Amino acid sequence: MRRIFILAMMFCLLGFNVKAVSLISDEETESYLYDILKPIFNAAELPLRRDYIHIVKDDSLNAFVGDQNRMFVHTGTLIKATNSNEIEGVLAHETGHILGGHILRLKIKMQDLQKATLASMVAAAGAAAASGRGDAAIAVVLGAQSSAINAMSAYQMSEERAADETAVLLLGKNHKSVKGLKDFMTKIQNA
Repeated sequence: MRRIFILAMMFCLLGFNVKAVSLISDEETESYLYDILKPIFNAAELPLRRDYIHIVKDDSLNAFVGDQNRMFVHTGTLIKATNSNEIEGVLAHETGHILGGHILRLKIKMQDLQKATLASMVAAAGAAAASGRGDAAIAVVLGAQSSAINAMSAYQMSEERAADETAVLLLGKNHKSVKGLKDFMTKIQNA
């Protein structure tokens, strides 16, 4: 039972899979994205440099922001977008994440949840050692992990809503339609 408990603890600590991204360089596409992003960043009062834009070789419908206002757009997003308004909506949404400070806040939230999960593991290990009941300790650890996952999901949903709201404001400042944003979000939901 002790081995199962140790394996469960290792799974909880190491079970997060981080996938490396493969970047591609395409000057024409990067210039296209820069031209779309420039008025959005201007409306957001953010500085923009060409090296802030990166293309990720991945067929999925996705884009994300990284540290230092860097934006990553998947090739799948570029290929499956029907028009430039959809790309504009995606870039405005990601700019919403930058303005909201979501990257830093996400890191802090993850650290807090990891600390809480680790504290539960330590308490469970102590309880297991004192009682000789490894199965109860495993249940406590798995419950803590499930709670952390649920808390993270709720947190991310609120960040996505906030990024959408900011995207609508940024598009409005540029007198642009939100139809592209709406249409592409529908594509993502249906994918």
